[in-house]
Amino acid sequence: MTKRDFNSRKFTFNLQTFKPHGDQVLIQVTKVPDQTKGGIWKPESAKERANTGLIISIGDGQITNQGVHIPCKLSIDDEVVFSEYAGTNLEFEGEEGDYKLIKESLVWGILNSKE
Repeated sequence: MTKRDFNSRKFTFNLQTFKPHGDQVLIQVTKVPDQTKGGIWKPESAKERANTGLIISIGDGQITNQGVHIPCKLSIDDEVVFSEYAGTNLEFEGEEGDYKLIKESLVWGILNSKE
């Protein structure tokens, strides 16, 4: 299999059994509306990429070179903002919506926390 073949394949996962590793977090991306508030439909070239979402699952945290465990500071159900180009897009069997797997350090901030 060539590199091109590998990159063009889509992988689907089961959302109930997926657990991020280390300092990774799984985010359900907030859908960006296709219309403006005034009702005008946006062309494909003008559509924004979503950069907010809800944390669905978190990893166990990071292990430093000295063996110290640093737990994840984010929590499930936190609404966060992140770089629109960060992470990896994932698809889950039987689930609608967009999901991203990103490093905790690429989350810019928490919009709403469950705490």
